[in-house]
Amino acid sequence: MKSLPPFITLWNSFEACSTPWKNGGGKTKEIAIFPSASSVAENNFLWRLSEAEIQQDGEFSSFPGFDRLLSLMEGARLELQHGPHRSSLATGDIASFSGDDLTKASLPAGPVHDVGLIFRRGLVQAKMKEIPFLGKARSFSLTAKTNFFIAAAGRFQLSIYPSEWNLKLEEQDAVRIDRDSNPGERLILIEPKEKLSRLIAVELNY
Repeated sequence: MKSLPPFITLWNSFEACSTPWKNGGGKTKEIAIFPSASSVAENNFLWRLSEAEIQQDGEFSSFPGFDRLLSLMEGARLELQHGPHRSSLATGDIASFSGDDLTKASLPAGPVHDVGLIFRRGLVQAKMKEIPFLGKARSFSLTAKTNFFIAAAGRFQLSIYPSEWNLKLEEQDAVRIDRDSNPGERLILIEPKEKLSRLIAVELNY
């Protein structure tokens, strides 16, 4: 397999470091943050994508001026309360909420594993969706400035065109594909290795 170009980044969940939450309710693995030299602690980032394990009921950190998207990768159910509003997530569901609000999470059926995106309101346009696979390959056009695919369930073989860059995604791994200087359309062909598989796709324009 040839080396990947700079606009493609593979993220390995097994090798990534976990950061415990201050309240002890979970831990987070950062997939990517932009700009790359920014940090959540200094609140100088434009967007941040991460995986998290929520192990007990508790509050999320607040992020005034940011919006959030969250998808449940593993676990039966996640209950979220944002002020007077409540949402209930099953595996594969997407929640959209403001980082301004105090958000409380409860786990009626035990610990869960999620993918979360935090992005600055008014400066970033973001989408998150689940893509189910039933044993057949699917292709997608990559039109956003930055695209992520996270293997929520199952393993995948990816081919990115033109030039046919090939890579493998193990379960819980992610790939980032940035828009490069190529003016033409870029396509991705995704082939699942198991019959019932799921990806979470994220699109970012900023």
